[in-house]
Amino acid sequence: MAAQRLQGRFGFRNVRLVKSEENSLGNGSYGAVYRAKCDQLVCAAKVLHPILFQTRDPAAYRIVERFQREIDFLSGLRHPNVIQYLGSCADPGTRMPVLFMELMDESLTSFLERPADPPPLPLHVQVDIGHDVAQALSHLHRHEVLHRDLSSNNVLLIGSRRAKVTDFGMAKLLGSDPRLTPTYCPGTNTYMSPEALADPPTYSGKLDVFSCGVLFVQLITRKWPNPGPRMHIIQISDPRVPSGRVHVVTPELERRKDHLDLISPTHPLLEVALDCLKDEEGQRPTAEQLCSRLIALKESAAYRDSLQQTPEETTGQAPPARDQELEQQLRESESRVGDLTREVQQLTLRNEEQARSIQQKDEQVQQKDRQLQQQDRQLQTLQVSIRDNEQVVAALQQSVEQKDAALQAKDELLQEKEREIQERQQRVREREGSGVATGPLKLEWRDGPPAPFPIFGRSVAVSGEMVYCADDTEVLMFNSRTGQWTVLPECPKQYFSIAVVNGQLTAIGGDQSYEATNTLLSLPPQDRPGIFQQKWIEQFPPMTYCRSSSAVATTNTSLIVAGGAGPDEKKAPVELMDIQTLQWSTVASLPRPRWEATATICGDRLYIGGGYGTHGSTKSVVMCEVKDLLQSQPQSLATRPPGLLLRLFRSPPVWKEVAPLPVFQSSPVTFRGQLLAVGGRTTGRDADSTSDVMQYDATTNSWKVVSQMKVKRNYCFAAVLPNNTLMVCG
Repeated sequence: MAAQRLQGRFGFRNVRLVKSEENSLGNGSYGAVYRAKCDQLVCAAKVLHPILFQTRDPAAYRIVERFQREIDFLSGLRHPNVIQYLGSCADPGTRMPVLFMELMDESLTSFLERPADPPPLPLHVQVDIGHDVAQALSHLHRHEVLHRDLSSNNVLLIGSRRAKVTDFGMAKLLGSDPRLTPTYCPGTNTYMSPEALADPPTYSGKLDVFSCGVLFVQLITRKWPNPGPRMHIIQISDPRVPSGRVHVVTPELERRKDHLDLISPTHPLLEVALDCLKDEEGQRPTAEQLCSRLIALKESAAYRDSLQQTPEETTGQAPPARDQELEQQLRESESRVGDLTREVQQLTLRNEEQARSIQQKDEQVQQKDRQLQQQDRQLQTLQVSIRDNEQVVAALQQSVEQKDAALQAKDELLQEKEREIQERQQRVREREGSGVATGPLKLEWRDGPPAPFPIFGRSVAVSGEMVYCADDTEVLMFNSRTGQWTVLPECPKQYFSIAVVNGQLTAIGGDQSYEATNTLLSLPPQDRPGIFQQKWIEQFPPMTYCRSSSAVATTNTSLIVAGGAGPDEKKAPVELMDIQTLQWSTVASLPRPRWEATATICGDRLYIGGGYGTHGSTKSVVMCEVKDLLQSQPQSLATRPPGLLLRLFRSPPVWKEVAPLPVFQSSPVTFRGQLLAVGGRTTGRDADSTSDVMQYDATTNSWKVVSQMKVKRNYCFAAVLPNNTLMVCG
C-alpha cells in the first residue's frame, strides 16, 4: 500500500503511514497497529478496520465510539507509566481516525510467554513491572479515571523493566459519583472482579486493583490466568428448595487455587497479590496503598539480592552485584533518556511551528499598522470636514427643537381626540347594547355530504374553504367547495381543542396518558391546499396551564383559550397568545370552572356557553368585551402607537352573565351577525335531544326559537362557510 500523507491537529508537519505486513505491529478483530513516522520520530499508529465504517451494525458503532473514547482519554493523560499520546488525525482518503502513540518493544503477554518453557522472573523484575502498573493506576484514579480492561495484553514494555499501561477504549470517568453501574462487563473476564461479573455489574477503582492482583500472580508464575467456574452447586435441606441443589458464588481464591498453588507461600509478592484478590472490594488496597507496599518491597533484602539476576539468566552464574546495579541504572537511564528525547523532538517541532506562526502574525501586525496609518490620514480629513459642518449641525438642532415643540402640541391635541373617540364609542355601545343583531332570521335547511363516521363534539375551526372538526383523537376536514370529507392523521392526544393559528391547524391542550397537557401540536400543510404531513409537531410555545376540552377562539392578533379540565380547572384560567410574538399572557379567569364549552365572537364581544361545570352539564353563558380582553395583555413602550397615549395599567376584563341557554349541550355560533345556539337536549338523556335553533335577543336578554333542523342533535359542530352558509354536523 502506498504511503499516505495525513493532516492532523498536532504539531507534526509530515506524517507517513504505510499499511503493509512488514510495518504491522499487531492485528486484531477490530483494528491493527502499524509502524509510522511523524517527521523524524518513529512511532506506532493504531487504526480500525474499514468495514466498521461501512456498516450500520450497532456493535460496529460501539467499537468506533470506544476508539474515539480511547483517543479522548489518552490526549488528556500524561505519566511515565501511561503510553505517551503523540496526536490523532483523520485519514484524508477514508476519513477514518488514526491514533499515534510512542513505539514500545512488546506486550507483557509476549514477554512472559518467551521462551516456550520460561524460568521464573527475578523478584526485582516482578516488583518493578508491578510497581509501574500500580503507579499508572494511581495516576488514573487521582484523575477519576477507571481503566476497566487491565490485562497483560494492555501492558507494554521497553526492554524488560519499564512498563506502561495502554488501551483506554473501556476507560470511564467517575465524575461526581464514586461508583458506576453499567449493564454489561466490558473487560477481559479472567481479570474481572466479582462485583464486575455480578448482574448488574458495579465498578470502582477497586476493579483495577483486582486486575492488578491477577497480573501479580501472572508475573510470579509466568502462566496465563485460568480461573475455575464462578458458580458451584451445594446440597441443602430446605423445604423451599425441593431439589436441594443451590447455585452459590465461588470465592476468588478458590477459583484461582490451581494458579496460586504454583507459588511458594513465602514469596514476597504473594501477600500483596492475595490482598488485591479479596472478594469484598472494601478489603482491597487502593492503587496508592499498593504503590507504597511495592516501594517497601524494593527496600527488602530479597529484592536487593535479586538484583544480581537478569530475566534471561538460566545458568545461575551472576555477574558481580556492582555491575548488575550499574546495568540496572543504565537501563533506567536509557529509558528516561528515550522518553526525554521523544519529548524534546516533539517540543522542537512545536517550537518551529510556533516560530512560523509568530512570523506570520508579525507580518499581519505590520500590515495592520499600515492600514491604521492610512485610516489616521482619512480621520484627519474627516475631522476637518466635521469642523466645517458644526455650524450646520447647530442649526439643525435648533430646527429639531422647534419641531419637537410643535409635535408635543399635536400630541396633546391627539390625546384629546382619543378621549373624544373613546367617549363616542362608549355612547355607541350603550345604544347598540351587545352588538348582537336582533333582526328576524329565516333559515332553510338542506342535506350535505355526510361525515365518514359518526362524530360528536364542539371543537371546530374554519380556514378558507376548509372546515376542521375534532372528535376525541380524530380530526376530519371538510372541503366546502368540493363537498369532500378527509380523515387527517390521528393526533397523539385526546379531548383537545382545535384552531387555525398562522395558517397552521393546531391541537390545543388535551389529554396524553390520562393527564392534561399544555402543549400545542400542529399539522403542517404540504405544497397543495388541504394536503398535510403525516405527523403532528410542536411549533408554538406551550401554555402556562395544562388543560383539555377548553373553549377556544381567535382574532386577527390573538389566540384565546378559556377554562378546560385539568389540575388547575378550579381556577378557570384564561390565556392569550399574541400571534405575532408567540407570547402567552394570563388574564381574568372565568366566573366559574367549565370545560367542553364553546366560544364564539359576536360583534365586539366574546361569548362562552354550554359544556360542563363543577355540578355537571350547564346552561350558563358568560360574555366579555373582546377589546378589553386583548388590551389586558402586557405591553411596552416599544409597541406604543405613534401620537397616542399608552395605558400601561389596565383593569382586568369583566365577565358578565347573560341569559342561560334554554337546553343543555347546545352549541353557540355567530351567523350573519347574530348569536345562535344549535341543538341540545332538555335533560341528561340523548333521547331528549332537540332540533331547535335558538337566537339570542340582547334587548330582552332572552333566547327564542327561530328555526328547526331536519334532525335532532346535541353536542354538535356548527361552523359558518365562506359563502355565508351555516353548516351543522355530528
